[in-house]
Amino acid sequence: MDQLSTEVDVYAYEWSNDYAVDGLTGCTAWDLCPHYTYADNRPGQIPQCQVCPEGCDECELRRFETAMSTDLLPASDFTTTEGIYTYTVRCSSCIRGYELPYDLAWFQTYYNSDMQYLTIAMTTGLNPDNSPFEPRYSSETCVKCTPNCDACDGFGSCTDCETGYHLNEMPRTDLVDQNGAVVTASTMVCVANCPDGFWEDTSDLAQQAASSGQSGPYPID
Repeated sequence: MDQLSTEVDVYAYEWSNDYAVDGLTGCTAWDLCPHYTYADNRPGQIPQCQVCPEGCDECELRRFETAMSTDLLPASDFTTTEGIYTYTVRCSSCIRGYELPYDLAWFQTYYNSDMQYLTIAMTTGLNPDNSPFEPRYSSETCVKCTPNCDACDGFGSCTDCETGYHLNEMPRTDLVDQNGAVVTASTMVCVANCPDGFWEDTSDLAQQAASSGQSGPYPID
């Protein structure tokens, strides 16, 4: 389903604290704004259902004390400051082809840039020190996956490709451990043709050919 591209027009002039103006259907309960929209119920304004930022599947309006917002919020075109409060639109999930990018400094500090630790925390809901798992992102809004990538994992690594492209493993050098040493890691990118010495297997993952020079999959007995 494609994201809504039309602006939500404000055409109603009467409202209550329990309802928001929705340019698609009229007035609706502010907590029941349509999909791909969020309830903008900031004080002193007409409550409205606003369209989420590009790439968001679901989003919400969040409020912070302005004095704390610099440390808590990444820069965003959807962040505004009004007096003692700062408001920002936070995407909670993305449509296909977009991702919420994890904060690499957070990944380094809390998980030593080890995907195994992060996977356990995501599965159990607990960090290695038994504190609740609370992911931190470098952006409050969704960003587009790398070119020709149809789905990605939050670290810029593709998990699926557009038609006609295949996953290919590449080294990455932007992850370091708590001592500052580069972590041996890889990322997946989408390529139209597998590199020399590789062949496309049945799962669309570029695999290294046999050392004998074989250019395709091993024969099945």
